[in-house]
Amino acid sequence: MTDHLCAGLQRIDNDVTVLKRTQEQRATERDLLRICHLAENVNSLMYQLVDFFQTLTRCEAVAVRLKQGDDFPYYESRGFPKAFIKAENSLCVRDPFGNILRDNLGNPVLECMCGNILTGRFDPTKPFFTHSGSFWTNSTSELLATTSEDDRQARTRNRCNGEGYESVALIPLRIRQTTFGLFQFNDPQRNRFNLSLIKQLEGLVDYVALSLSKHLTDEELRNSEEKYRLLVENAQEAIIVVQDNRLVLVNPKAMTMSGYTHDELTAGSLASFIHEDDRAMVARHNRKWLTQGEKTSSYCFRIICKNGDIKWMEQNCSRIIWNEKPATLIFLNDITEWKNADKALQTTLAEKEVLLREVHHRVKNNLAAIIGLFELQRRIMVDSSTRDTLAVLTSRVRAMSLVHEKLYRSDSLSEIDFQEYLQSLVSHLRTSFGSPNICCEIDAHGIRMPLDLAVPCGMIINELVTNSLKYAFPEGRAPHDAELCRIMISLVLEDGIFTLSVADNGIGLDPKFDWSQAQTLGLVLVRMLGQHQLAGRYSVDQTAGTRFTLTFSIRDERKSYE
Repeated sequence: MTDHLCAGLQRIDNDVTVLKRTQEQRATERDLLRICHLAENVNSLMYQLVDFFQTLTRCEAVAVRLKQGDDFPYYESRGFPKAFIKAENSLCVRDPFGNILRDNLGNPVLECMCGNILTGRFDPTKPFFTHSGSFWTNSTSELLATTSEDDRQARTRNRCNGEGYESVALIPLRIRQTTFGLFQFNDPQRNRFNLSLIKQLEGLVDYVALSLSKHLTDEELRNSEEKYRLLVENAQEAIIVVQDNRLVLVNPKAMTMSGYTHDELTAGSLASFIHEDDRAMVARHNRKWLTQGEKTSSYCFRIICKNGDIKWMEQNCSRIIWNEKPATLIFLNDITEWKNADKALQTTLAEKEVLLREVHHRVKNNLAAIIGLFELQRRIMVDSSTRDTLAVLTSRVRAMSLVHEKLYRSDSLSEIDFQEYLQSLVSHLRTSFGSPNICCEIDAHGIRMPLDLAVPCGMIINELVTNSLKYAFPEGRAPHDAELCRIMISLVLEDGIFTLSVADNGIGLDPKFDWSQAQTLGLVLVRMLGQHQLAGRYSVDQTAGTRFTLTFSIRDERKSYE
């Protein structure tokens, strides 16, 4: 009877002990949950947790390491000497130059037992490792004496043992494949830990890892929001968010740019600040942007400031989600000065265009007057040689006059259609020299030429075509083997090189005639203009009539025509 009573009392005592231990564990968990939920940030969380775990384990020293870049330095500690924290703060292996050594995957090589736990290097068959990847020992001295570096998975620094710590436990802060750090428990007394306590610590630290992950995410979000807030508030362009046609966010630049206060801007719609003449255009752009599904939109319009000033805005906008609802993010740049400068520039350009047209018109008229005087003089001259000389002079002046006439009538004012110019020039030459039976073929399609090239080119062509009209076809007849008297003019541009060709199928030059040494005014002009002013190179072919070919570059420096 007494034995049964004692056994019953023992069971009751055991049940009470288990119940008390369970209640203590639950109280511990509640305390931990309270810390994790009430901590405002990671600093506060780790500060309280180190105190919490030191009280729970009664260890002399407790610390937590957290990932920072490639390393895991101590974040918070209690009871460790400062020299120990300084010496053990970094776990990264470094070369003699201080560079971090990395493995084949590019991960930093971490030293000591802390490095094992943080990188997942552990053997759960060893008594000092757990299946969850923790390390614990109640005697570092015995551990070092009875195990090898291979057993311990790495070379250890042994500083914990050197500082007199016998009981050491390392519990990883890990969620699945993400390692945040570890908690470290050290005490100079042996047998501070048992497997039950280690498992309890692993369960508590697992919850800490969840809480830490949330805090880190929240802090990252807060930091990101703070960065964006600073960017928005200090931006040099107006930033606004429009939702349901209302301004729900405006930055300081939007206020200084418009002169309105924050409340005044957010109280109205965007359209109410847009110039009335531009509202329909802005609405049309917005409808097109929304219906066509484009990600961004950019255009310009005017706003009316609070003081009545009108400013030009360049808008760039994109779709965003604001407070879980669709909205439009708009960036506005004040381009009023640029618009005013552009308007002034356009006015100046228009005035210069009028002036240039007037210049070309007057030059053309003055040259036309000279041509008229030559024609009057030619008509009263009896000597045929003098008449021919005046006709040649007239054609030379007309070659220049036509360029200014074409420029005067051109939309560009800087270049002329050379095909059209040559057709007019050759038509005048045929009329002047009475050559209706000579066929002139012109191919300069698509060539547009500036004044400094058109004048010398035109004068060269004038001289060569004049020579062909006067001398290539005696009595206006083609050689016996040709059906037509032909003059061929072509100008092509390829890779920045002009090739000008003037040819005829006439009787050709005298084989003894050296055109490059000829002193006639016409050929002197051809050489001077082609070789010096255009910096070109001539070739002459006399196999079938005469062909002059001139090549020159549009990139070469040459004397400008005045």
